[in-house]
Amino acid sequence: IVAGRWLDNDFKELATRLGEVPFENACGIVSTYARATESAGYLGLPVKWRFDPRLCERNYGDLDHLSYEERRERYGRLMDLREAHAFFWPAGTGESLQDLAGGRVWSHYDMVWRKYSGRDVIEVDHGEVMWVKRLLFESWHPKHLAEMMMRTDEKISGSRGERHDRQNMVINGRILQYTRIREDGTLDSSFCRVRMVNPELPDDPEWNLPWQPIVRKEYT
Repeated sequence: IVAGRWLDNDFKELATRLGEVPFENACGIVSTYARATESAGYLGLPVKWRFDPRLCERNYGDLDHLSYEERRERYGRLMDLREAHAFFWPAGTGESLQDLAGGRVWSHYDMVWRKYSGRDVIEVDHGEVMWVKRLLFESWHPKHLAEMMMRTDEKISGSRGERHDRQNMVINGRILQYTRIREDGTLDSSFCRVRMVNPELPDDPEWNLPWQPIVRKEYT
């Protein structure tokens, strides 16, 4: 509900600046998992939602059916490497983030580009899908993803003597927003800025990532 209010205000403020009608060009896409569809409903936004199972969370395979002790017995120290191995970490017999990025998430955005190019797309999905979005849209190296996942984990960042990065945390209700609108108001041909918003604490700089230019590194 809080996230819905924040999005509603944000859409209306942007529409006022651009001289447009709020939500006139918006559409919604949601994971088919129950908690995602419920969250989409709680947003209370005036958009029509479409299901896409490609946005479902990572499949954890046999891990979903094993107790903590059974996971430890079968996979040992591998269970502690989810953040450190990030992109390549296999969730038991299920998916890695590499599987998501190169498979269904990539396919989903190919569809979005073809069907909804030029529209305001609102999506409700899951945390690890959001990590894959950042990797794809911002052209992250897998090492950067691993570093980001470790910095945003309070226990791991503490053990490494690092500051716990709350600005980039992927938690329930978090809003990840991309735009083609440059800081000067002109339009880019692709996403050029990103921000993350905690709608419960929108004015707290520790919990929110302000608009950042997307720097897609190139190498020689």
